This record gives sequence, structure tokens and C-alpha cells, in this order.
Amino acid sequence: MNKKKKISNAVEILHWRYIKDDPNRKAALEAERVNAEVARMIYELRCDAGMNQKELADLIGTTQSVISRLEDADYEGHSLSMLRRVAISAYEAEMNIVIYTDGGELVVKVEPGMITLEAKDNGPGIPDVEQAMTPGYSTAAEWVRELGFGAGMGLCNIKECADEMHLDSVVGKGTHLEAKIAVEAR
Repeated sequence: MNKKKKISNAVEILHWRYIKDDPNRKAALEAERVNAEVARMIYELRCDAGMNQKELADLIGTTQSVISRLEDADYEGHSLSMLRRVAISAYEAEMNIVIYTDGGELVVKVEPGMITLEAKDNGPGIPDVEQAMTPGYSTAAEWVRELGFGAGMGLCNIKECADEMHLDSVVGKGTHLEAKIAVEAR
């Protein structure tokens, strides 16, 4: 006897009916989850800072309506893609500090029209910056690669996301990275 499992959970029913095994719908669902998470984070960070939407907009050189749209999980626009670029750049810079150095700092400056990420470390430095910018080139230790990092894309990803990127490194002294991303106000 082949009994089908009866589903009574509404979310499971909707998932089975509309998503099931469709890879495009699964990808769309995941994108919506990310959008909702970004919107929630922006709202919570703004509230934690004690700012209203207008104050945040003035701080970063945009308008209140842009902040309002960013805090709406359904928003699909230029500002969300700009925030993704900032998040990717910050993540990659932070991972390089954590993986390759004994310490450093990541500072984000928000100014009208521009977000600047500055990563400084006191690590071993990069012997060949040009080679380090080559996609896939990695000096990551085996333990780093076993964790799923060290694919040699970090600096490339930052360069791809930034409107300007400057990288200075001295072997034995450390590395200084600056990435600038324009704030798009519409």
C-alpha cells in the first residue's frame, strides 16, 4: 500500500504548490529572503542609531524616499545593488584580514555621495599585488581552503564592486586597501 503523506501546514502546501523542485522559483524565493533580510537590517541599524529616514538620507547624501524604498523588502532598485556592492566589498576585505593577518581594522566612512571602505592590517603583506589581483590566484593555507575560503577571488570581487580601489602592500609590514563606492541618489 502506497500512502501519500498528508500535508496540513499552510507554508508547506504553498511551497509544494508554487516552488516544488523548480530551480528558478527556488532562486527567486531565496532572492526575496535576502531582500527581506537586507530591508530588516537597514531598518534595525537606522533605529539603533536613533535616526529617522530623513536623517539617514541626509547623512549619506540621498533622499528620504530612497531610504523608505530600501526598507521595503519588495524594493528592486539601484540603491539595493549599491548596498550589495558595499556588503560584498566589506565581507571580502574582512575575510582577508581574518585569514591572512594577526590583526587589522575595517573602517567604513559614509559621506554624501560616497561610501569608503578602508582595510588596514599588520600582516605579512602581499609580495606581488598584480598577481594577487589575478582571478583564482591564492596563497591561502590548506586549512583555509578546507573551510571553503581562499579561492583567490576576494580582491577581484572588491575591485569589481568598487568604483575606485587602491591597494598598497609592503612585505613584512602589512596591507592598506581603500575601496570607494558611489552612493546613487535618485
